[in-house]
Amino acid sequence: MPIEFEVFGVPIPKGSSRMFTPKGWNRPIITAANKKTKPWAQQITNTVLEFRRDPLWCGPVAMTVWFQMPKPTSLPKRRYSFHLKKPDTDKLLRTLKDALTGIFYVDDSQVVHVNVKKYYADIPSMIVRIDELTVERASEFTERHLNLKGGERYGSDQKESGQAQGAQGEIFSQAERSC
Repeated sequence: MPIEFEVFGVPIPKGSSRMFTPKGWNRPIITAANKKTKPWAQQITNTVLEFRRDPLWCGPVAMTVWFQMPKPTSLPKRRYSFHLKKPDTDKLLRTLKDALTGIFYVDDSQVVHVNVKKYYADIPSMIVRIDELTVERASEFTERHLNLKGGERYGSDQKESGQAQGAQGEIFSQAERSC
């Protein structure tokens, strides 16, 4: 069953990390490029703690995210518009996926499907729908995805879809062993 939540505030990107070694040190120091990232990640964590998963999901995870960015005053009030400026969705997602590690899933590498929209809104926030893909749901998802591609080459053949389901079963059994 999907979990949906909303975190209010301006979404902050993860950005790049910087590394430097002070004189006389033999170990580098790693710092975040964006000082606002840590408070935003903490706000995400605090919002989702009530949904905490125990045990954590071990298999593949699907995520749908809507980033609602602050609407500039120059934008007409009744106009819906995508946010085409920085920050980019990859860095916004990096903050979210890192903040949810240890709350829903073991590692953010388990997120295998992401659907993202970034647009202007009157109230800046981030809406997230997250769900663990079960074997049945992953098979359904794969069939739908393969059929979107069209043609016999992409899964309309029963033999290919059976192979896809077999591969998914193998992936799920590997996930269960590793968790």
